[in-house]
Amino acid sequence: MGEKRHPTFDEVWDRVRALEGAHIPLAERGEIDVIKVDQRGLVRRTSQGQLARMSIESFRWAVTELNRRQQMDRIEILEGIRRWESSGVVAILAATGLFEITRGTRVGLRVMSSDG
Repeated sequence: MGEKRHPTFDEVWDRVRALEGAHIPLAERGEIDVIKVDQRGLVRRTSQGQLARMSIESFRWAVTELNRRQQMDRIEILEGIRRWESSGVVAILAATGLFEITRGTRVGLRVMSSDG
C-alpha cells in the first residue's frame, strides 16, 4: 500500500469553486448559500439575507492544520479563524468530499486521505 496523500490547498479550492451556487447544510443546523467563490474567498448569503465574505485565508489555515493534525473539532478551528466563519468552513470543506464531518462530543472534520 502506498503512502497516504493529503489534498493540497489548490485541490481543495478547486472543489470549493465548484460549489458556487450550492446550498450546503451546516453540521448542526441551517445551511449556507454559496453565492460566489474567487481568489479572495467565498461570498455567502447569511440567515438574515445579507451577503458576507469568508476569507480564503480561513480555508487555507484550516486545510493546512487538518493536513498536519488529521482531525480537528470546530472549537479548534474556531481558535484559528474568525469566529463567525467556523461553522461555514466545516460545512464547505466537508462538501468538497475531501474531508468528513466527525461527531463526538464536538462536531469537527477529518481528512479523507487517499493512497498516493
